[in-house]
Amino acid sequence: MNYNIFIVLIKDITDIINLENYLRKQIAKKGHVAKYTFDDIKGNSLEIKDCLERAEKIGKIDKPTLILGESGTGKELFAHSIHNISVRKKFPFIAANCAAIPANLLESELFGYEEGAFTGAKKGGKIGIFEMAHKGTLFLDEIGELSLETQAKLLRVVEDKEIRRIGSSDIISCDVRIIAATNRNLEELIEKGKFRLDLYYRLNTLIIEIPALRERKEDIPQFIKYFFEKESKSELKIEEDVLKFLIKYEWKGNVRELRNCIEYMANVYEDRIKMKDLPIYIYKKYLNENKKEVKSEENNREKIENQDFDKKVLLKIFELLQKQNIGRRRLKERLQFFDINISEYKLREIILYFNKKGYIFTNKGRKGIFITEKGKNFYKELEKISVK
Repeated sequence: MNYNIFIVLIKDITDIINLENYLRKQIAKKGHVAKYTFDDIKGNSLEIKDCLERAEKIGKIDKPTLILGESGTGKELFAHSIHNISVRKKFPFIAANCAAIPANLLESELFGYEEGAFTGAKKGGKIGIFEMAHKGTLFLDEIGELSLETQAKLLRVVEDKEIRRIGSSDIISCDVRIIAATNRNLEELIEKGKFRLDLYYRLNTLIIEIPALRERKEDIPQFIKYFFEKESKSELKIEEDVLKFLIKYEWKGNVRELRNCIEYMANVYEDRIKMKDLPIYIYKKYLNENKKEVKSEENNREKIENQDFDKKVLLKIFELLQKQNIGRRRLKERLQFFDINISEYKLREIILYFNKKGYIFTNKGRKGIFITEKGKNFYKELEKISVK
């Protein structure tokens, strides 16, 4: 008679759970945790929503990731969020700025070193951030600043998941997800021989491109409110002209610059935020821009008054273009409806003139004439002159 014999081992997993909890606490204690999630990324614009949707999908794919974006757009915030949605979220998240670490120390920071590897090496050696991030995520910011030699070593880590400390011949297994970020154009660096093509292809499997703040201006009011409330316990009260200027402003430093601006104003304003409460460098730009606008208005009036065109005809043409895009033939018919008789030659001359000035844009077809923002401002000046 045959008997099937089974041996069942029952083991209390409490110790394992407690060990995992202990390790997590140690990771948190050392600061090796991702602090942000996608909920911390603000904005309702289509541009940022598309970016977030893509980033959330990429976060769940356990592969190297490249984040592109101008300085101040929030690349590190995205890196934290990606880690917290990934399969590695229970393990370390370590961030390193490649531009902030001196070139002669960068390799030892990344890969570690053995005792006596070089002058000044610590007794007992030191582990690098790759080993510290084992099983977790390593965020390398400003990766475009790495030397070609360091790039070659990084490529080997990405491909083989192994490192070797400086001064050692031992190979150490290193299971790390790399998230790299840069504000530079890596393709241009490749053409100049400053960035390795093979490393670029290894990193750009999954790419996230964060839009600049000027590409998502509709998010600016939300940022203003959010940063103000974080800095001040008072209710946000801001002059309409200040809000319009902040939305219009170029924000070369992106969200970081806007945050600094709002934090400054939240601490210096009295009752309502006014133009004088802007940081000095931004307020100076406002004054210069205001002077240019005044000068531009004066020039526009002078040009209009010196033109050899009937002001009544111009006013009606731009009034009609304000309402809808229209072809030249249809425009002539509409002018005749308002008892304005103009020859085909004269109308063509007017259209060519203002197209050259950038007030209108002409295209073929029935809806061939479009008024530009410059043209809308011109129309306002025409109205002022006509009232006079």
